[in-house]
Amino acid sequence: MTLGSALNGILKAEFASIYRLSRLSGFQIPISPIANFKPGLTGNHVSIDLVDNEDVSVNYTVTENTLQDFSNATSNVHRNLRRFTITGIMGSTIDVRSFIGTGDILKARLKRLDLVRIENLYKIADRGEPVMAITPRFSLKQCFIESINRPWSPDIGPNTELTISFVEARILGPELGVGLPDYDSQLPGNGTQAGGGNQSGAPSNSTQQPSGVDGVAPA
Repeated sequence: MTLGSALNGILKAEFASIYRLSRLSGFQIPISPIANFKPGLTGNHVSIDLVDNEDVSVNYTVTENTLQDFSNATSNVHRNLRRFTITGIMGSTIDVRSFIGTGDILKARLKRLDLVRIENLYKIADRGEPVMAITPRFSLKQCFIESINRPWSPDIGPNTELTISFVEARILGPELGVGLPDYDSQLPGNGTQAGGGNQSGAPSNSTQQPSGVDGVAPA
């Protein structure tokens, strides 16, 4: 089993987590250890204490043209990027145990844990790097943060409610045998909606030379 497929199967037992991925590993391995059960308070790991709702969307682009036979039927169906949305709450209660070893326990008592984490989440999203999103029910080992929404109502008290949307990131790695082409980013050509597929002629860079013989064309 490859490292990528193994990480894709890890699920959190309690809360949701968003991890930064190491650039040195080709965005394959998280910077922070996955096997921790304390709230993420750093710029490399942010956690959501309570997950209220999850929405996993997997769509496929299917041809609407008539197929001549079934020999090439499977090439007419392409899976789109998976999308994953989490709605949850970050608690404002400070857990002193989460700061053990950081030398900042006294300062932690004066901070709201939810505001510290939401600020770190914005920093992770601003970098534009792929992340890993893990919940007790679903995980994406490589994805981009597409949006962050922060509604608030008196019902949640001094806590932070937020909705985070992720979109799958397709990154070619050693564990992939065949790379998935990005059709939308390819140049127009035959078989596409734009462009004719025929290239214009190029100059030959040649000059006209006289024959050196006077005369007329034969009759």
